[in-house]
Amino acid sequence: GGILGASQSHGRWLYSIAAVWRFNADGSPDISFNKTGLKPIYPWPPPPSFGFGNNLVIDIGLQCDGKIVTGFRAGELDLAGLENITLARLNQDGSTDSTFGTAGILEAPLSSSSYFGTWLYSMALDRSRIYVRGGYTGPAGLPPFVYAIKQGTGIGSSNLHVTNTCHYDSTIFSLTFANADSVKWDFGDGYTASILSPTTFSTRHLYANKGAYRVSCLAYTKCGVSQAYKNIFIAGAGDLQLGNDTTLCEDQQVTLHSNIAGQSYQWSTGAATDNIIVSQTGSYSLEVINGGCRLMDTILVTFNKRPGVHLGSDTTLCSGSAINLVVAPPFTTILWEDNSTLPERTISSAGVYSVKVELNGCTVSDTISITEKDPPHFSLGPDTTVCNGEPIALRPVVLADNFLWEDGSLLPSRIISNPGIYRLTASNACGNFSDEIRIDYQLCEALMPSAFTPNQDGLNDEFRWKHTGPVKDFILQIYNRYGQIIFTTKDPSKGWNGTAHGVKQPQGNYIWTMQYENANGEHKYLKGTVLLIR
Repeated sequence: GGILGASQSHGRWLYSIAAVWRFNADGSPDISFNKTGLKPIYPWPPPPSFGFGNNLVIDIGLQCDGKIVTGFRAGELDLAGLENITLARLNQDGSTDSTFGTAGILEAPLSSSSYFGTWLYSMALDRSRIYVRGGYTGPAGLPPFVYAIKQGTGIGSSNLHVTNTCHYDSTIFSLTFANADSVKWDFGDGYTASILSPTTFSTRHLYANKGAYRVSCLAYTKCGVSQAYKNIFIAGAGDLQLGNDTTLCEDQQVTLHSNIAGQSYQWSTGAATDNIIVSQTGSYSLEVINGGCRLMDTILVTFNKRPGVHLGSDTTLCSGSAINLVVAPPFTTILWEDNSTLPERTISSAGVYSVKVELNGCTVSDTISITEKDPPHFSLGPDTTVCNGEPIALRPVVLADNFLWEDGSLLPSRIISNPGIYRLTASNACGNFSDEIRIDYQLCEALMPSAFTPNQDGLNDEFRWKHTGPVKDFILQIYNRYGQIIFTTKDPSKGWNGTAHGVKQPQGNYIWTMQYENANGEHKYLKGTVLLIR
C-alpha cells in the first residue's frame, strides 16, 4: 500500500544527488523509512569539494527479501562522459545495507583504455540476481553490455547455531536469518524437523548415538530456497580420551592432549590449553566443555628411575694381570658387547668394553677403554772406553713414567764426562727395571780422516781432527799444491770446509799439518794428506 520511488535532487553548483523516498498510500511521508521518508544515497548536504557532481537516477527495484536497490550514473559534469554505473541497496527501514558493496554502495565502472566510463540504461531483479544493462562512453560509441550481481539473499553455515552437543541431553539447533518464512532441519541421523513459525526457527533433537553428524537446514523465503550445512560431534562419557596410563623414564617428557575440540579446557595443573607437557609422576585430569557438554578423563603418568651403571674411567692393565668389571644392582637385564649377560666380568686384555643395563623398561649404557702396558725394559749398552775429555750421552729407549740415576738425577737421559759406573732405574705402574754401564777414559792420539765431501749434506762436510780431549797450543793448517797456506785454525773444534777466502777449492789432495800439547804435556807434530771430493 506504500509508494516507493527514487530521483535526484539538485544542489549548489549544479550538484545533484540520488535519493530514495517512500510515501504512505495517502501521500504522506512514511516516517518509518529513515525517520523522514527520504534517504539520500550520498551525504547531504553535499560537500563543496563535489563541484559539478552528477548522480542521475535511472531505475529502482525491490528485492524479494524487501531490500531496495536503486541504480544511477555517478560522475563529474565538467568531465564529459566520465560517469560510472552505481548501485545502492537499502534495508526496509531505509538504513544502508552494509553487506552490499562498500557501505551499501557498489560502483561498477567496467571501463578500459578505449572508454571514459559506463552509462546505466536499465536494471532488473529476480529472486537471486540484479541485472544491469548499460553501455560504454567514449570515442568508440556506446557498445552495450549486460552483467549480473548476486543479491546475497541465501543462508550460510554462519547462520546455523548448534549448542548442547551432549549425548545424554537434547541438542539445540537455531537459525539466525530474518528473511525466512519457514525452515526444515535435517539432523543427519535420518530425522528431520519442519518449522513454520515466522518468529523463531529453533528446535531440539536427542541423538540416539554418539559421533559425527552433518546437519543441514533448508530456508524458505520469498526469494526461493537456500540451504546450509554444519558438521557437529555428539560427545558423551568416554569420548574424551587422554590415553592409557603410561610409564616413561626419568629425564623424558610426554605431551597430553585432548582428542576432542572444545570451547574451553581445564587441566588439574591449572592449564587452560588443549595440551600440556608432563615430566613428573602423577595423576592428570582434563575437563572439556564441548557445545555445553562437560567431558572428563584422567591419566596416570609414572616416571621410573634409570639404573645406575659406571664401569669406571678408562684405565691401563699391566700385562699378565686382570681387572673385574662389575654392574651393581638393581637391574632387570644386562647385556655386554660380547652378548654375555652376567653382572661381573674379568678382563685380561686391552680393548673397548660396553654394557647396557635395563631396569623397569629404562636402559643405561656405559663404556670403558682398557689399554695394556708392559713393565719398562731397556739397555744402557755395553761397558765402554772413550778418549779423555770426550763426553758420552746415555739415552736409553724406554717407555716409563719415572727415572732415577745413581746420583739422584730424575731425567731420562744423561751426559757423561768422567769415568765410573752409571746405573738407571726406570719404572711405571706395572713395575721397574734397572741397568748399569761402566765407562773408562784413556789418552787418545788424534785421528784424522783421509777424505771429506763438503757438499752440505750434513755428513763429513768438514776436515777436522776426531779427538776431543783437552789440548794446548793447537794449530791446524791446510796447504794447496803450490805450498800456499789456505786454511789455519787454533780451535780444535773447528774444521776446513773446502774453501779459501770464500772460494770453493777444486777437488784433489791437500797437505795438512797439526801441532798440539796433549794432556800429559807432550808436544805432538803430525802431517798428512786429505782428499777433497766434490
